[in-house]
Amino acid sequence: MVRMDRIIHYGTDTKVDQFLNLHFKEQFPLPSSIVDMLGDHCSYYRWLLDLEGHDYSKFSAEWVWHAFTTYYQRHLRKSAALRSKLHEIFTKTKRQDIGNLLIKLYVGPEL
Repeated sequence: MVRMDRIIHYGTDTKVDQFLNLHFKEQFPLPSSIVDMLGDHCSYYRWLLDLEGHDYSKFSAEWVWHAFTTYYQRHLRKSAALRSKLHEIFTKTKRQDIGNLLIKLYVGPEL
């Protein structure tokens, strides 16, 4: 069992990342209390658990690579809001890493 009190207040926690990887793989429901607790402690988790409703003015593209497992990628791929934000970043900056990410998540074969 993942101990939620282990979350580092300024960042992420490996055990939580592993728990969320299992959640994305098995698609079991997360209690709202866990979602709220994670979101209160870390902007990354707030974004990850609400890709469509997130305020993308507070988004960091580096978050996408934090835990880039197959199951995280499947979860991220479902988000039109993320796709739009990554496209906006790529259009403005022409960052090759963002372009490659767009291809991997949204053009490449299904995972």
